[in-house]
Amino acid sequence: MIAAHDSLPVMDFVEPEGIVHLVVCLESGEIATDRCVKIREEVYIEGTEPTEPCHLHPSAGLYKRGGLQPQEDYNTDDNSEDDERTHF
Repeated sequence: MIAAHDSLPVMDFVEPEGIVHLVVCLESGEIATDRCVKIREEVYIEGTEPTEPCHLHPSAGLYKRGGLQPQEDYNTDDNSEDDERTHF
């Protein structure tokens, strides 16, 4: 297969319109909160993505709704080595 593609130009993949990237909880399938342990970024067609935060791991208020964005008052100087979340 490599030989068959040698003469083809290398092209970047252009993501189509209407694609949504969200970090979700692998246990609930809902939008991950700061308390979700097993999380992964998933890709959805716009309109099919989860809209509710994880009901299994209610947020401690460290992150804003709509994504894992640290709030301004969150202490980012803390050692993140204690983070037990599994990232895939």
